[in-house]
Amino acid sequence: MSKYNIYKHEVLGLKAVPKGVSIAGFLLSFFWMAYKKLWNEFLIWVVATGVFTFLNDFLQSKVRESLTDWGDSFFPPLTMMIIAASLIIYLFAPLIYLNDWTESKLKAQGYKHDDTVAADNQSDAIKIYNHNLENDNCKPKKNDYFPIASELFFGFGIVVLILIGLRIW
Repeated sequence: MSKYNIYKHEVLGLKAVPKGVSIAGFLLSFFWMAYKKLWNEFLIWVVATGVFTFLNDFLQSKVRESLTDWGDSFFPPLTMMIIAASLIIYLFAPLIYLNDWTESKLKAQGYKHDDTVAADNQSDAIKIYNHNLENDNCKPKKNDYFPIASELFFGFGIVVLILIGLRIW
């Protein structure tokens, strides 16, 4: 079972957005953004594709030149690291952020986060939410502090690991 954030709008009703990563966004990034009508992100991704393609071609041609003209240099490894980093960001950003972008779009349209439920799919999440509202014993719970606390804990863990790596701790 996955967790879904339930967003409520006075006129437009309910929407369920899955929490976590978006596998469909990773596999079908352009198409999924267009399907979800995330036009700003879609246009940014189209421009990013052009920029990364140009950057890749330009840097690879410079790497070929540097290998033939300059012999051993620092330029080829640095170039490959830049290409690898940009491709990692380019490929994995939709996987990580697509559901967050969808939530931001809903908030901009006037939706408000109302609850988080566990369900198998989006339609079941809305059914469970409606059932919870009808049932007096099972009120929806809001826990807005958990994400903040978990992010702080995670951040503290990263800082500790960095300090241990630097042998300061």
